[in-house]
Amino acid sequence: MYWCCAQVEPRRDRLASHCLTLAGYEIYQPLLREQRRSRGRKITVTPPLFPGYAFMLMSILLACPLSCP
Repeated sequence: MYWCCAQVEPRRDRLASHCLTLAGYEIYQPLLREQRRSRGRKITVTPPLFPGYAFMLMSILLACPLSCP
């Protein structure tokens, strides 16, 4: 088993992680926690640390290209 990096479509990080999880892969996507102000309120947002990338645990036997919407 080894970790590899998968490039995903811009702004589709969460959807790609969900699809890969449903396909049986273990996904790691580090997130940041930021506080921003919106209309005078503090809100907490969680953008990805590496936008456009997800890390997935794969076995050597499954190392083949796959597509995910």
